[in-house]
Amino acid sequence: MTPAHESRPTTHATPAHDQASSSNDKGFDTYDGPDARVFTSDRKDNCSKGESPIWKGFKPYRGAVKTNGLSGKSKEYYQWDFTHNDIEVYDSNFNHRGSMDPVTGNIYKPAKPRKIDK
Repeated sequence: MTPAHESRPTTHATPAHDQASSSNDKGFDTYDGPDARVFTSDRKDNCSKGESPIWKGFKPYRGAVKTNGLSGKSKEYYQWDFTHNDIEVYDSNFNHRGSMDPVTGNIYKPAKPRKIDK
């Protein structure tokens, strides 16, 4: 038994210097040894606000909010989400409807229970 004032050696998930490691094209260390973990995700890199053909096609509303230019129940409002580089979509009552892909215009994230920040 180890006394409380002594610490036990810990194991780390980082490779030893003599094991296969390298740097990738972004400067991060990579490791291809037996303990390497593989992570996959559906993350996608969206274009910026200035490169989005969809965003450029909307009409200005107020401040950073744009609209599709329709009236009544067909009217939608849009805000650029800088965190995810996508477009937040709101209905005519300012209820969130989901996130839109800035290149294709397809909704690819579900609605959240919130209203637009006017």
